Amino acid sequence: MVTVYVMPVMMMMIMMVLWMKMTQLSAMPMYVQIMMVTPVTIVLTVLMV
Repeated sequence: MVTVYVMPVMMMMIMMVLWMKMTQLSAMPMYVQIMMVTPVTIVLTVLMV
């Protein structure tokens, strides 16, 4: 069951990181990127579940 929830989250994180690398956000420090991605990832995961 856990895998069902983990996989979408991993995919979201990867997609977000790739998207940020293609935008101006890539100039930001890593912790700033994580702080921006985490809330969005949580919201998307909750909506998908």
